[in-house]
Amino acid sequence: MFGWDQLPQDRLKDSMKTKFLRAAPFLVLVGAEPYPHAATMEISASAWDVPAAPVPGEGPTQRGPRATPNALAIADTVQRLVQAAFVREDRSGLEEARRVAERGLEQFPEDPLLLHYVGYVDFRLAALLLQTDGSDEEVRALVGLAQASLARSAELHPLPETYALLSAIEGIKVAVGSKLGAPFAVRRANAAMAMALALGPENPRAWLIQGIHAAEVPRLFGGGRDKARVALERALQLFESDPAEAPWPVWGKAEAYAWLGIIQARMGERELARQSYEAALLLEPESKRIREVLLPRLDR
Repeated sequence: MFGWDQLPQDRLKDSMKTKFLRAAPFLVLVGAEPYPHAATMEISASAWDVPAAPVPGEGPTQRGPRATPNALAIADTVQRLVQAAFVREDRSGLEEARRVAERGLEQFPEDPLLLHYVGYVDFRLAALLLQTDGSDEEVRALVGLAQASLARSAELHPLPETYALLSAIEGIKVAVGSKLGAPFAVRRANAAMAMALALGPENPRAWLIQGIHAAEVPRLFGGGRDKARVALERALQLFESDPAEAPWPVWGKAEAYAWLGIIQARMGERELARQSYEAALLLEPESKRIREVLLPRLDR
């Protein structure tokens, strides 16, 4: 989801930062508990500036009630533009999606779904720049914008995906921030991921992000291939019965197959990896990363 298992070599300069970048946006599950008590969630939020999630069953956790029809139509356009640009790694397409979302917010400035998508676009842009030619300054600026939009969206209408993205953003901060700030970013990310899973224990996108994190975090710190595989297979199982419909977040199924393929390839299961990549391509046939990087890597 974040870098498709590849970061440019010029970001891997000193040995200490290399260790952080290897886990880059994925360190967020270190020490996280998947189903925390509500009291723990509230303490984590107040201590680390993560928007507090409501206790499941007592807050506005359902999709839809606060969005107006016109705002929903704009959100639907944005999510379609984002997905099309993301699979092509098209920066200009993502920037166009952001302009559409911003115009929507001019009409509906406190619409939580539009705020979510503005943050989502900025997250995708930051992740794209992180793996290509963007500067650390550009990435940090986009991460800041994404965090502000997502945090406000979560305050207005919490979604599991919003907290999952807030968690992932803290991971990107590890990649482009100072080494001294990394432990604090990890703690904030842990809190956000715990909230995502508390709000959506059967949300496939939350499990997808959890699987990606586990794929890149060393076993010593709570990650590992086996944990990643379990989480990604769980995500794919949940995608089969996912009730989400656009314009609410529907992304992730192709990514889950792709990341499962990455794990299978790392475990030496090349044919299974190929099957997973091909399943991803059936869903996203224009995926540049799968066609040009992941599939060819199997033949090396």
